[in-house]
Amino acid sequence: MFREYKVKDIMDKDFVKVKPDDTIMDVAKKMKKAKASEAIVVDGKEVMGIVTLRDIVYGMAAGKKLEDEVLEVMSSELIVGEEGESVMDALKKMRKYNIGRLPVIDKNNKLIGIITEKTIINTFPSILEVMEEEAKINEGGEESASQEEEIMEGVCESCGNYSETLRNKDGSWLCEECYKEEGD
Repeated sequence: MFREYKVKDIMDKDFVKVKPDDTIMDVAKKMKKAKASEAIVVDGKEVMGIVTLRDIVYGMAAGKKLEDEVLEVMSSELIVGEEGESVMDALKKMRKYNIGRLPVIDKNNKLIGIITEKTIINTFPSILEVMEEEAKINEGGEESASQEEEIMEGVCESCGNYSETLRNKDGSWLCEECYKEEGD
C-alpha cells in the first residue's frame, strides 16, 4: 500500500523557514509559534541547513548565546528527500543517516516541504512491519547466518507489542517475554 505513495503525497507543506542570520532566539520563537521541532535554514532560494530543538539545546550547552546567528547551531550537512521519491525510500534514507526528518525538494531543487519519520509512521503504522522484514534480509538478499544473537527494535511477531530488544528465534522476531515463553 505505502510503497505506491510518494513523498509529495504525505509531506508537510507548512514548515518553518528561517534565514541564516536570524538569531537562535528568533528561530526558537518561530518554531514555538508553529509548534514545530525543526526549521529549515534558507538563504534566498538556497537551502543551507536545518536546525532542530536538539541543535539549539546542544548549542546552548556548548556556550552559544540566544543572540548568536542560527547558522552557529544548524546542521549544514543536509540530507534531502525528493518529491517523487517513494515514502519507503525516504524512510530508509532517514534510518541510514539516523535522522528524523528530510526537507523535500522538487525537480528544480526548490524547497517544497518536509517529511518526518513520525509523519510516515502515523500515516502508515504497518510500515514498521515491512521495515522489520527487510531488516531480516541482508544486502545480498539472503537470510543472515548470524541471526541467533542479533537484536533489533520493532514489533514482536508473537504479541504485536513494540520492543527495543527483539531477538530472533527460529526466524521470528520476538520481544524478551515472548522469547522466553517460546523457550519453555
